[in-house]
Amino acid sequence: MYTDSSRYDDLQRQLDFLYPAAAGDDGHVKFQVRQPQRQKGTVDCGLFAVANALATAMNQEPEKVVLDQSKMRQHLTQCLQNEYISSFPRMKSYTRYTIKRK
Repeated sequence: MYTDSSRYDDLQRQLDFLYPAAAGDDGHVKFQVRQPQRQKGTVDCGLFAVANALATAMNQEPEKVVLDQSKMRQHLTQCLQNEYISSFPRMKSYTRYTIKRK
């Protein structure tokens, strides 16, 4: 199990209860916590939820994507009007990478 703090203990219990067939030798379901970009402000959480879900569905890694928050609302509105969804606007000059020290 990969977690960054003990706050995921409840999630671990729920996953173990709901998916016992997926448990490993230690009796726990393995999961990974990802840390995608955080929104600025308090009103765009739905936009980020849709953008990250779409990135995941498109086999992209949301934690490596830097979205252009100023263009997200207009993009989703256009997608809904056109009945076609595409990747959300990203910052052109920056991509998030995780670098691990050896």
